[in-house]
Amino acid sequence: MHVRGYEYLKLGILKAVRNREYLSELTTKLYPDVAAETHTKGTRVERNMRHAIDIAWTRVTEPSVLDKQVELFPSLGKYKPTNGHFIACIAEHIRMQVLEEAESEEPTAV
Repeated sequence: MHVRGYEYLKLGILKAVRNREYLSELTTKLYPDVAAETHTKGTRVERNMRHAIDIAWTRVTEPSVLDKQVELFPSLGKYKPTNGHFIACIAEHIRMQVLEEAESEEPTAV
């Protein structure tokens, strides 16, 4: 949370949750939009996101966090995800949680 890329990732993930088109337009839409909101450049957003992912991926040693990584990124094994893969996996996980919560709150017809 102490690196700039963390904030950029948060914004990027929220944008991807709201609009899936961002996932196919990282360099042309997502990075520039996050950069505009944070008053920086798209290249800096991309680099800082990558750095934050690298820190999160390589410095984690707590077993429960490692298990969560495997759950969210099963196809990667020990490999660090790309920015796009990381954002897509987290955004999809959030979407699924929201759908599950909405379904559990719907009244059942009798």
